[in-house]
Amino acid sequence: MAKVVKTATSESSNLGGFILTAPKSIDAGSTEYLTFTAFNVSGGQVTIKILNWYTQEVLAESKGVVINNMNMWVEIVVPPLSTDTKAKLQLKGTFSDGYKIEAEKEVFIRHSTIITFVQTDKPIYKPGQTVKFRVLPLDSQLKPLEANTVADVWIEDPSDIRVVQWKQIKFDEGMVQLELPLSNEPTLGTWSIKTIINKVTSTQKFDVEKYVLPKFEVKVKPPSFAMADAVVIPVEICAWYTYGKKVDGTYEMKANYKRNPWESRHVPTVKYSGLISGCEIIDIYAVDFLVQSRRLGIRNIEVFVRVTENGTGIVGNSSATLDVSHSALSLTFLGLEGDSDYFKPGLPYFGQLSVTKPDGVPVANEKIEICAEYHESPSNVYLRSTPREKFCQLFTSDQEGVIPFSVAPAPSDYLQNPILWQKQ
Repeated sequence: MAKVVKTATSESSNLGGFILTAPKSIDAGSTEYLTFTAFNVSGGQVTIKILNWYTQEVLAESKGVVINNMNMWVEIVVPPLSTDTKAKLQLKGTFSDGYKIEAEKEVFIRHSTIITFVQTDKPIYKPGQTVKFRVLPLDSQLKPLEANTVADVWIEDPSDIRVVQWKQIKFDEGMVQLELPLSNEPTLGTWSIKTIINKVTSTQKFDVEKYVLPKFEVKVKPPSFAMADAVVIPVEICAWYTYGKKVDGTYEMKANYKRNPWESRHVPTVKYSGLISGCEIIDIYAVDFLVQSRRLGIRNIEVFVRVTENGTGIVGNSSATLDVSHSALSLTFLGLEGDSDYFKPGLPYFGQLSVTKPDGVPVANEKIEICAEYHESPSNVYLRSTPREKFCQLFTSDQEGVIPFSVAPAPSDYLQNPILWQKQ
């Protein structure tokens, strides 16, 4: 704060003085309130001015009636300025008893720091629609501007041609709402809403585009695998627009065994159709595919979906493959490469067994019996001898679906070969 304190002496030698309190930095375009107190004086009047330091141009001025020994507020309106300005605060006063006051103090005026928010009701418009927007100007402290603040607002097309304008708009309620109806054949591209408030310019852009039919995507979501003894196989089909809304229309779905390129024989095929709104779950009956038999071998099922949008007839397609498994578990010895698949005479054998579902998901707490058979060494290494001894042990898979196991040492004249199976 800048404080001016001064005393004055009259011909009657009575001491008089005053105190003027004002900020050292003032915001352009704002209303400032100064405090002034005069003591040991009779009634009078003071004039406070803000002048440009270099040109002596009067930027703001205010007058007030003084009462002895009483604090008074002096309101002074600072005009908008586009640049920072060095100025001086000048005080002059005269009183009925002959006292005179005159003082100056340097101040700094910050240029107008107005933040103007221009918000449209949407970012993209189609020909014939109405552009609705509002303008909210705030000062440097994010407070609404004075009610008597005025602004010029206009809209330019992509060719920088001013299409419409509003002059001297007042912000009686802190903000204004305006709108522009577009013609049926406006200039396509990026348009601009521009404002000037207290010599501060701001711009907000929006786009005008032709109507384009929305795109949608079709997805087929079969289960990760299907058991051969399953009664039904649920397949989910979904159709959604790229902006997140569900598609209403009809679907056609065909499911058949995957055929090898060289095959010409017929494979089972089933077809389904109906209405769709977003997502639908279709149950495929396994008996239609003869999945419980191995007559067609181990094959995957292919699913093809076609969705037609209501009203437009636009078609979206998708497909997926479904694995069919005849075994609920997949058992795999881990690390059986290199020398790990050999028993070393006199030493125990350590290994790991992986237990997973057909889709590779580990199975925890599954009981598996692992057996080791001991064979006598045959004279011909290509002939397999009859098992002489067999040892079995029951294990339980851990949370990762892994079973660590060990096999006791065997005599040096034996061959060892582990055999595993699932205990149901």
